[in-house]
Amino acid sequence: ESFLVAAQFIGREAEMQRLAGALTAALTGQGSVVMVSGESGVGKTRLTSELRTMALVNSAKVVSTQGSTEKGRSYQLWAPIVRTLSLENPLTGEEIGVLRDIAPDLESLLGRPAVPPPARSPQAAKVRLHSTVEALFRRQTTPLVVLLEDLQWAEMESLELLERLYSVVSQLPVLLLGNYREDEANETLRSLPAHDMVRLKRLDRSLSLIHI
Repeated sequence: ESFLVAAQFIGREAEMQRLAGALTAALTGQGSVVMVSGESGVGKTRLTSELRTMALVNSAKVVSTQGSTEKGRSYQLWAPIVRTLSLENPLTGEEIGVLRDIAPDLESLLGRPAVPPPARSPQAAKVRLHSTVEALFRRQTTPLVVLLEDLQWAEMESLELLERLYSVVSQLPVLLLGNYREDEANETLRSLPAHDMVRLKRLDRSLSLIHI
């Protein structure tokens, strides 16, 4: 019941219809990457929250993550996602060893030892990591919605991995929904491929008062 009790949501019917369409497609195995952009306070988080509720009502698993202004390790945006998928899909010791670069606690979480991967050049190691995450997503057989919030604060490595997954999710029951502040987005974020781009503008004053 708590998922369904919320303030009245109005003024974003067209945008919500687009997100609902992407969710419906993902539920039938045709996933996508959808980006929501707009200025701070325009309603990106609320729109994402409404989609989250809809996904849960339709029995999809929802995983949320958020960019941070604090400097941390590479790929920190993806740590909660890798942990969740690793709990639901079997991993080899070699895969655990590779994925520790994203989720260092994976061994203790799964209760299984990692096999250290062979040393490679930084570029080759990145390709191996991306391939391992892609393989993890390809094992997803039930509907999954990944909410990527505040991407304007995500580090470059996380954005590169998101770009890699763009060509993968269209064949999977996975919806990757990202949002970001348009005025703080760098060129890499702005140029990321997406199956749909939803740009939020300010509501009319009469609607925004009710919306808030």
